[in-house]
Amino acid sequence: MGLLAQGAAMAAPVLTCSQVTSAAPSLGAKYQGLVVNDDYHLRVRVPKGLTGWGAAVFPDGTGAPFHGFAVYPSDDRRGCIVVTIGWRVDEDDAPKRPQGAPSVMIPGATAWMEEASGVAEGQSLFNRTVTFSAAVGHSFADGSIQIIGPSAERKRLTAIGDAIVRSMAIGP
Repeated sequence: MGLLAQGAAMAAPVLTCSQVTSAAPSLGAKYQGLVVNDDYHLRVRVPKGLTGWGAAVFPDGTGAPFHGFAVYPSDDRRGCIVVTIGWRVDEDDAPKRPQGAPSVMIPGATAWMEEASGVAEGQSLFNRTVTFSAAVGHSFADGSIQIIGPSAERKRLTAIGDAIVRSMAIGP
């Protein structure tokens, strides 16, 4: 069973992997096993047998400092789990929890889940987004874990994505 049997509906249209990340297998930084980022006080585990690929790669092949990674559980890259995190620069940019969005447990953070399904690029897709916010020192780190894929692969992809969410912790 997933994090929650039912999530709140998302107002946004359903998204594809290519709309949320430019990360691709064999491009950028490679993450396997336990990923620790001391700047954000973040710990998250990429499930055994899978690889996370750095999500911030520029056209010249250079990368930005760590802001997350994308995992592609299938070779066709139609399904992905995208983990992102960044510093909140302006309080007006704080994530806002929609009414009715169920809570999700991430140690050291406030988190909630939203879901959507629909058709994009001619295929039936689902999105599950877990949004989180955490006080880190005198700042806030905000981010998300987006599980995106074909509706027919929902059970398998949410199992992988939920394992990533359950492994995550923010704090000293």
